[in-house]
Amino acid sequence: MGKKKKIKTKTSKKRKRKFERPAWVLAAIIFASVLLITPFELMLYFRPLYQIQFDSLGVYDKLGKEKADSMLWDVLEFMDGQTDRIEDFSDKEILHMIDVRDILEKIIWIFFLFKIFQIFLWFYLTSMNKIMSSVYYAGLIGVCVIGIFLILSTCCFNFMFSGFHEIFFSQGNYTFDPDFSLMKTMFPDKFFRNFAIINAIFSLLISLGAMLVGHLYFKYVAVSTRK
Repeated sequence: MGKKKKIKTKTSKKRKRKFERPAWVLAAIIFASVLLITPFELMLYFRPLYQIQFDSLGVYDKLGKEKADSMLWDVLEFMDGQTDRIEDFSDKEILHMIDVRDILEKIIWIFFLFKIFQIFLWFYLTSMNKIMSSVYYAGLIGVCVIGIFLILSTCCFNFMFSGFHEIFFSQGNYTFDPDFSLMKTMFPDKFFRNFAIINAIFSLLISLGAMLVGHLYFKYVAVSTRK
């Protein structure tokens, strides 16, 4: 009986080691996704960020600060599912905002599932060294992805922005005349470019932080535990 238990234990350990490397790789990729999406989730309803942009892009000059802030509150409540109308927005603009809200809800749910799966993978990994290694490489992946994004957004943001809308709004209800559309007055293309760059910078800082944590762990903690 003792030998059989030992054989089963060895077999289970071998199986776990076999799947541990793929789990480590997957943990790094998923955590990198979490690092990239977290700033977007935090800033999506961060009102001062919108107000700073309204001021710099001249939205307050066109609409007046009181009206622009009031409409911003309506938009954020709409995106949060608290209301189904945005005052002074046309029916076409409302339909587009409904599509945007649906996409954001899916992103938030996927992000939530990623975090749950991330915790599960970290529990699966047998040692702290592997967990911290996944943290380090997640940060490295994040830095590389953000670097590529910042280069592309600088060179060809309009092309990327248009391609994004063609993919996610294939029904074609995303084109609006900026001279007549209140939504475009509040949120011109430059607004989204600035928003994306700000999020990318924060994601970059978080990714660099993850790399630093992993580096410091292997430089000091992992070494001290071996002694």
